[in-house]
Amino acid sequence: MQPPSNDSPPPAAGPTTDPSLDQHGDDTDARGIAAMMGRRQPTRPPAPSRAASLDGTAALITLVDRQIARSRRQNQPFALLCLVAEQIVGRGTPEQVAHALADCASRLCSRVRATDHVARYGPHHFGVLLPDADDSAAWVVALRLLDAGSGTYRVGEELLELRLRAGHAVFPQAAADGAALVRAASATTEPAAWDRRAASVATAEQPLDLGPWWR
Repeated sequence: MQPPSNDSPPPAAGPTTDPSLDQHGDDTDARGIAAMMGRRQPTRPPAPSRAASLDGTAALITLVDRQIARSRRQNQPFALLCLVAEQIVGRGTPEQVAHALADCASRLCSRVRATDHVARYGPHHFGVLLPDADDSAAWVVALRLLDAGSGTYRVGEELLELRLRAGHAVFPQAAADGAALVRAASATTEPAAWDRRAASVATAEQPLDLGPWWR
């Protein structure tokens, strides 16, 4: 028996699409890539931060008074750090500067213990409450935070350089109430004094376990 013949015509040779369509598609892709390359990348949102936002120095004093009351009941020392971003170098907009300061607050939070408290009480001002910390421990933490918070911040396509200054005061040696302790800690110190103190505490035995500094 002979197999049935295949009467279907053979497929036509050559391309089945119009070459002009492929060229048009390539042109569209090229224009799309060029548009994407020229498009400005959106600024990422600030990193999440544990830093509390306070309404000015008066709110910080209230917070410090509460910690002083706890420290007095527990018969423990308490240190307060006050840091300020005194120099912001760059061509960023006010929104970009605010973004960099929010990132700075996140850096500070990542370098303290879970029991410590970081607060922003002004546009460029940070307060750090260190329960059960004496003078030597406060210096160590302050140096660590100055190193962590000062530096370069990228916000969108801009680079901003922040430089922090710091001061600290310890309850009960420096002051016995919140207002006096904030005033004492707000007094910034000269860089040379920080350098001398850094050298002296580098080899000193620290009575306080200050780690871990990041999570």
